[in-house]
Amino acid sequence: MKYFLSVILFLSLFCFSLCFASDEKDFDMKLKILIGDVVLLAELNDTSVASDLISKLPVSFEMYKHQNREFYTQIPLNKSDKTQSGYQIGDIGYWVSGNALVFFYDKGFTDDLIIIGRITDGVDKLSEIKSDSISVKVELLK
Repeated sequence: MKYFLSVILFLSLFCFSLCFASDEKDFDMKLKILIGDVVLLAELNDTSVASDLISKLPVSFEMYKHQNREFYTQIPLNKSDKTQSGYQIGDIGYWVSGNALVFFYDKGFTDDLIIIGRITDGVDKLSEIKSDSISVKVELLK
């Protein structure tokens, strides 16, 4: 009986520690994207590309409009995650062929893509930008 109770206690503590650890990781993956005085909020997935991006934060760069559906910038990041074809509006992707971080704000198609996250607030503001390039700062949300 003591053995059985010890096993139950161990499993309970193990499960509790896993839940606590995953909550901390999710919090660390939230971003603030600044474009002038416009603020976008985003969450990153648990991928090696996202982790590599987080290790470089805060980071500022110029992004360029492409086909009125996305803004992109070239940045070397880890490419070990599985690629896919296609995206959804609001996705943050890494286009492996072009070493490009991409914010998707309208419909289209791209292959050789790793989805690393999603813009959770303000993606509609990207389609309102008339300029062909924007200055962007990405930082961890605190």
